[in-house]
Order: sequence, then C-alpha cells, then structure tokens
Amino acid sequence: MQVRKEIRVSLLLAVDPWLAYVLRLASEQQLAGSVRETPGGVTIEVEGSAESVDRFVARLPVEAPVPGSVARIDVRELPVSGEGGFHMAATGALSPDLATMCGGCRRRLCDSDDPRHGMPTRVLLDENLPPILGLGGERQNTVCLARGNQAFLSQQIDDLENPVSQACFRQTVENLERVLSIKPGIIAFGLHPASFPVRWALEQNGVRRIGVQHHHAHIAACMAENRLHDKVIGFALDGGGYGTDGRLWGGEALLADRSGFERAAHLAYVPMPGGAAAVREPWRMAVAYLARDFGRAFLDSRIPLFDEVGAAGITGLLNRMDREADSPLTSSCGRLFDAVAALVGLRQHLNSETQEAIGLEKLALDSRDEKAYPMGLVAEGAGWVIDTRPLFEALLADIERKVPVGTLSRRFHNGLVVVLSRLAQLVRVHSGIRQVCLSGDVFENVFLFERLRRALESDGFEVFSHVKVPAGDGGLSLGQTVIAARR
Repeated sequence: MQVRKEIRVSLLLAVDPWLAYVLRLASEQQLAGSVRETPGGVTIEVEGSAESVDRFVARLPVEAPVPGSVARIDVRELPVSGEGGFHMAATGALSPDLATMCGGCRRRLCDSDDPRHGMPTRVLLDENLPPILGLGGERQNTVCLARGNQAFLSQQIDDLENPVSQACFRQTVENLERVLSIKPGIIAFGLHPASFPVRWALEQNGVRRIGVQHHHAHIAACMAENRLHDKVIGFALDGGGYGTDGRLWGGEALLADRSGFERAAHLAYVPMPGGAAAVREPWRMAVAYLARDFGRAFLDSRIPLFDEVGAAGITGLLNRMDREADSPLTSSCGRLFDAVAALVGLRQHLNSETQEAIGLEKLALDSRDEKAYPMGLVAEGAGWVIDTRPLFEALLADIERKVPVGTLSRRFHNGLVVVLSRLAQLVRVHSGIRQVCLSGDVFENVFLFERLRRALESDGFEVFSHVKVPAGDGGLSLGQTVIAARR
C-alpha cells in the first residue's frame, strides 16, 4: 500500500547537514517527495510503500548527522499524490548543502556507498543573481549553479579529458538543476576554445553564453566568498589558464573587481616545451628557463639534472624549442615551481600537476634559512614583468656549491614572498588599493601562503583568501558565475 506523510523536524543545531542527510536517506528508501528548510528545522514529505515510509521515519532521528540535534518530530498523513523522485522544494528560505553525486556517472544520485559521493558547497552571496550556471575549468572541475543570494558548487569532478569524466560532468549539471529546481538562463565558462566546458556550452540552446578569463574568475571567487565589491589587488598563481592574449597565464597580479580586470603584472613568459608533456616532465621547464635566460651557455653548468636527463635529451629539446615546435608561451607560477624542483633534484616525472610544489614545500620546512633569491621587476607599459633570471643565477651558483636542497627551496619561497610583496607595494602606490586577494592552486602551498600573508599584512594590506571554496580550479565556477551576472 502506498502512503504519503509530512514530517516536521524541529532542530536545535544547524540545518545544512540535515537536508543533505534527508536526500540521501530518501534515496536509499526509494521514496518520492521533497524536503525544504523551515524556521527552526526542516519539513519533509515522503511517499512510497508503507513499510519504506515507516522505516524512513524510524531511521530519521537515529542516524541524524549531528547527534542530539533533534528537538521534536511531528508526523501526519497526507493524500497520496503519485509523484516520482525526491527533490528539494523551492522556498524563500536559505537552501542547504545538497547531497548530489553522479557516482562515476553510473550510480544513482545520493548513493552513499560510492567513494566519490559528496555534497555541493553552498556559498551565501551578498547580492541577488539571475539563474546562472558556471562550468568551471577543464581540471579539478566543479560546476556552480546560482540563483538569488545562493550559489551551489558541485563536488569536484575528475579532469575533463576522457568520456567518463565528461559524462560525469553532464550528469552533475543535470542533477543540480533537478534537485535545486533551477533552470539557468546564462552559462559562464572559460576562454580556451578547445576545452570541454566551452565545447559543451556551445551545444546548449536558449541560453546566453558568456566567456570569462580564468584568473579573473579566481579572484572573483575569492571576492564573492569574502563579500568584496571594490577593486582589489589579486594575485592569481596557478598551473595555467588561457589568457586574453592567447597565451597560458598563471603568475598574475590583477587589478580586479567582479566586473572586469586589468593585468598589473605577470611572470615573464617562457616556452613550455611539448605543451602538456612539460607538466609531466618538469625537467623540460628547467631547460626552458635556463635557455631563455642564458642561451646554450647554461650547458656549461655543473648540475645533477644534466646527468639524469642526459645530453641527448637536453639537446633534442633545445633544437625543438629553436623550431618553436609545440612550445606555447606561459607565465605560469606552477611551471616556475616545476623548473626549480627539477633543478634541486626532485623527480623528473610526475603523476599530478601539484606534486613538485608539494615536494618543494616539504623541503622548505626542513630549513631555517632566511635568505631570499632575488627577482626583478621590469616596467612594461602600465605594469611590470617579474624577471626570474636573477633567481636562476643565484640558484645555479648554490647548486654548484652543493647547498642543501632544503635551503635552496626555502630561499626560492622567500624570494617569491619578497618580490610579490614589493609588487603589491608598487601597485598600491599607483592605485591606492590596499585589499589583496590570494587565489590559485599555488596558494595551496601553506608555507608560501602564510609567509606572503604575514608579509602583506605587516606592510598594511588587508589580505583575503578562500575558506569554503577551493583556491585551485575547483573555485573557478563560482567566479565565472558572479562575473557573468554583470555582463
């Protein structure tokens, strides 16, 4: 026999985990109905077999996500409606984090046995947005669905380089739209024309499509999370994202608000030999930096990297770079980390893009040296370019003197802190801005982040960073969403 019941749950503690919990529990019991936030708790309507509904009601307080959070439960009978599926009912109240998970795109929504199961992150905004879908980037992808003063970031999806993760992306978008009852009229995405999110967006009909620059989205996400509207100095340091000049940016200082940005400074461009191969084999970036700064004279240096890679491998790469074959220019700070890591002796083949940065951070923690490798600031137009040649001159000299690798790493980190602090001061002189946002996956390096934060604050800056939203590309979709709302 089919029955339908309304269950009013009065709560002593936070509502957020409860709605995610109810969605999962109803899915496990294969019940139809809805859940919505109400003052002081949640109201649930469930419909299904009498046995399943009774089991749901019995489990509800016993398996509560926060023990002791239930003050009272009231249950009453309702007429059977025959509806299918379980969803979050639209209300005027604040919505919670929701448990939607594509389950590798093969398991059903809210399958709690799936190890990839996770809850979207809710970000409360200080403005009202029209229904917008932000598609995120191709790596560490999340999507963001927003309406009114709420934005929901999905669980992180795999890098969108294969059919399985692309199917997961599609399923995640479908799940969020269904469970949140939001149909976006605007879709926001990055600028790289070959990326999967861009190609998917161009297939959608009946929506406005808005492209957003990758690093502007990083800073806008940080601004939205911290409820900032006035222009900020934004340091966006990451492995790379498509720039407005068609090159791969990633060592950026922006003057930005949620509407637009100016590029105030960046790391000097360097070839990225082999494109994506340079991410997997960081020795390529070391060769690229040294060849750019010293020509082939760097081959006379006595460093272990040359013995490990071999003369033939290095010469072959240099010849390829001379022909400009598959060597896009990049200003990525992540690739600078790769080059330094390769030179100090970390592994030359990687399984993940952040592996070398993590390794360098661990080495830096082993040292107490407070010297800093020098880097220059060269005026270019209305901004500056960060010149790394002095860094590599000092680093090569220390390697030849067999300075401990922990000291090498710490001096590199210290040098970044010094040059970024100097840069912030220069930008403040020209703009009067004293608020700084830090975003991008390089700032997942806690040692660098904390030292830069303290240096900036001691110079009178107010520093903002991420709390709920990832600093890496997992936060791009939120930034895309708030920028698109102003276009």
